[in-house]
Amino acid sequence: MTVLATAGHVDHGKSTLVSFLTGQETDRLVEEKRRGLTINLGYTFYEFKNQITSIVDVPGHRDFFKNTVAGFSNADAILFVIDSTQGWSEQSEQHFKALVGLSKLNIIFVFTKLDLVESDVSQESLIEKVSSIKNLNYTILEFDKNSTIKEHLIGSIQSFLATCTNSDSSFWVDRSFIIDGIGRIITGTAGTNFKTDNLILASNSEKLEVRSVESVNDDYIQVPSSQRIAFSLKKTSGVVPKRGDLISNEVLVTSDHLLIEITSKQTHQIKKNTTKLFVGTTNKLVEKLHLLEIGEKMFAVVKLNESLALPEHEKIVLHDVDSNNFYDCIFVLF
Repeated sequence: MTVLATAGHVDHGKSTLVSFLTGQETDRLVEEKRRGLTINLGYTFYEFKNQITSIVDVPGHRDFFKNTVAGFSNADAILFVIDSTQGWSEQSEQHFKALVGLSKLNIIFVFTKLDLVESDVSQESLIEKVSSIKNLNYTILEFDKNSTIKEHLIGSIQSFLATCTNSDSSFWVDRSFIIDGIGRIITGTAGTNFKTDNLILASNSEKLEVRSVESVNDDYIQVPSSQRIAFSLKKTSGVVPKRGDLISNEVLVTSDHLLIEITSKQTHQIKKNTTKLFVGTTNKLVEKLHLLEIGEKMFAVVKLNESLALPEHEKIVLHDVDSNNFYDCIFVLF
């Protein structure tokens, strides 16, 4: 299985594209249907030539940005949707910066709404915009819901996915709920190297007891790509896993102080404004930030509003809320 996540400005056609590919609607909340926009993460999949590809449909509206970033966690590639009548818009830029910061560099750009008279596909301007991003692996496709042949579009997507690599080994919880008669279920996107036989809730180092593991309504089988996984947990006396929690294969340190390396080039622009740290399916408020320039590298000591557990070298994004700037970082140590 491979996992795709959507990205792009609100109303650019992400959910329409996902529905076309899968035959399913991901907007299930009453408020989503009333407002005609995605608020929470939506999950679905399609099968093509005996291969299953899962899709995490993320919200495009800026008010739900924390849900958007959560949807990118451990995805193998991104379906980045661009409305051909509007072009690159505010959330297009915001999502793209976040993706680069999280090193989500396998991107399928899809121009939508080609059936409208005012549509104008400008591949050249897009190529010019993204060509400076180091290690970006991308392709550009077009989608018209009235004339696009589904099998051809999926075939193009699958051909691109064959070029993608992903070495993630973490599992961030994106849903936690109870099913009557079954008990606690947690779901998330498991990285390629994540093991399911030794699960530790990183926040309190508790070992989780598992009843069963499923992937798209079938028994879990380890494959060389990310997968959507659901764990059915046995009852424990410890903390209940919730969205934003990290499930690890080893005991990790937990702290509200951490040292990170800032790998963005524009480190001189970082201000001590309202800053949020995004990682996995969680985000924390940065209460204090102190920059350290060592040789040619820039580091930062940050104090968060609450403790966090992280694996070594996890990719992080700092978001300067006031200026709407993003800085890609790597976790070093607590």
